[in-house]
Order: sequence, then structure tokens, then C-alpha cells
Amino acid sequence: MQRIEKEFKDMTSKDSVYIIGRDSNDLFKWNAMIQGPDGSPYAGGMFSIDIKFLKNYPFQHPSSEGSICLDILKDNWDPPLIVEKTQTRCSSCAGIGELFKNNNFLFNQRAQNWTGRYA
Repeated sequence: MQRIEKEFKDMTSKDSVYIIGRDSNDLFKWNAMIQGPDGSPYAGGMFSIDIKFLKNYPFQHPSSEGSICLDILKDNWDPPLIVEKTQTRCSSCAGIGELFKNNNFLFNQRAQNWTGRYA
């Protein structure tokens, strides 16, 4: 529990690039807002991620709502990792996917459109 408190404090400091909140009744439920990376089709968007910690964190990775395809949130989780590093990975790999590989022009159009609508 001390580690979760420390990570929350670090991520809510003035030096953090994330907006983090948590359930006032449950230390194990957070919400993070991640800004779309500049120079990407997600630029200007704010994306919300709900994060839930299990009681045996950091020995088990936190979970999130939605589909975030990060190996470090599944098979490659390592207890020294911290939530802020996983959020950094989320924002830096926002442009990866099948459409990105196969049709970059269409990918950029859709990403910009969805960012305008939902973020």
C-alpha cells in the first residue's frame, strides 16, 4: 500500500505530465488522463484510462478498462515497473496497429477523426 501511495504522490506532483485521480474510498482505483502525443494524429486529445490495482501489486500488474495492448501489462510485467512508466508506454505507442502497418494514410485520418470525437 505504501508503494501505491508513493506512486500516486509522484504522479500528482507538479513535474508529472499526467492528470491522475483516484476513488476517495478505494486507494486501488485510479483514473489517468493522457494527452495525445504532439506530432501524432492523436495530438490535442485527452484519453482517459481507468486503472485498478490488485491487492498483491506490485507483484501483479495493474489492470485497465478497455484494450491496451502493452506487453508490460500482461506477460512482461516486472515488479520494479511503476505506473508512470506504463502510462508513458501507452502514450508513446498510441500509433501502433494493423491499420498503421497496412494503410498509414487511412490510419492517420481515422485517428484524427476519433481524437476529435472522443478525446
